[in-house]
Amino acid sequence: MYAACAPTPLGRLCAAAEDGKAFLIDRPRKFASKTSRWSLKPGGEALELLGEIIEYASGRRERFTFTPVYPRSGFAGAVLNVVSRIPRGRTLTYGEVAAAAGRPGAARAVGTVLNRNPVPILVPCHRVVGKNGMGGYGLGLGAKILLLAVEGALTPAPSL
Repeated sequence: MYAACAPTPLGRLCAAAEDGKAFLIDRPRKFASKTSRWSLKPGGEALELLGEIIEYASGRRERFTFTPVYPRSGFAGAVLNVVSRIPRGRTLTYGEVAAAAGRPGAARAVGTVLNRNPVPILVPCHRVVGKNGMGGYGLGLGAKILLLAVEGALTPAPSL
């Protein structure tokens, strides 16, 4: 598996990818702790994935060529499957995602699952917001706002 880190419009990010699949996207410190037991080669497809993220966050790309790898079963799988189908430019609340995942009232649990999303941006958890505000985001609130603005989900778009 390949790994790389690079500055992006969302801040410095690291990625792990192989065979057209994205396995992990995170900030450098968290990335290092999550991959400490993995056998990683520098560069390769991870650099390509980071290039796509840079293009996406800059508004020059709308889709990714990498397939996100994430849990597909249990509540976490149900949540991430719902989130993966939220269209660009749209948002759902944590409560709406919980209901769609079959657990109405589990909005807080949805937040926990999204905080552990191994491939944010590709599984667009930034598109999930609180009913009374933005909510959190594992890559930081500034990254969430930038992504939503690029996608046209914020009206009016904030000046960053």
